[in-house]
Amino acid sequence: MATLKNNDFHPTSKVWVFQSDCAILENDRLHSELKNFTRNWKTHGKDVESVFEIIEDRFLVVMVNESHNQVSGCSIDDLMDCVANIEAKLSISLRDRAGFYVLSENIPIYVLLDEYSKLAHEGVINIDLSFYDATIFNKADFNSRWIAPLKSSWVELRYG
Repeated sequence: MATLKNNDFHPTSKVWVFQSDCAILENDRLHSELKNFTRNWKTHGKDVESVFEIIEDRFLVVMVNESHNQVSGCSIDDLMDCVANIEAKLSISLRDRAGFYVLSENIPIYVLLDEYSKLAHEGVINIDLSFYDATIFNKADFNSRWIAPLKSSWVELRYG
């Protein structure tokens, strides 16, 4: 399977980032569920060309090559159903949007949005840390700003 950064998908290929507030222990069951889903994923009866990867044991990233076939609302719903099923089977949350991750001493640290200002004020985190941007939506963004400076992130602009 091609990796997210090492594939020939077009730069506008769609990306979904699902993050968890705890480690996603990559196991055979998770990999099997995702592989089975992507292998059989269809949009209007046509195959969806896609790849997935678990990154830093915190993020499930799915990429679709829309130059092959564009995904429709129903096929996106199928992806969301697959993620919900994985969450239920493995007792994890992958659709968490209450926080974000920064990289501190090469370790991803989860920060609740509600606590960002307080933690920044206390010096626990600072704007010089790297930030994982789970809001990216295409391959070009994934390759250029998946990990970016916190000081130039939407988090700092909105909550800083």
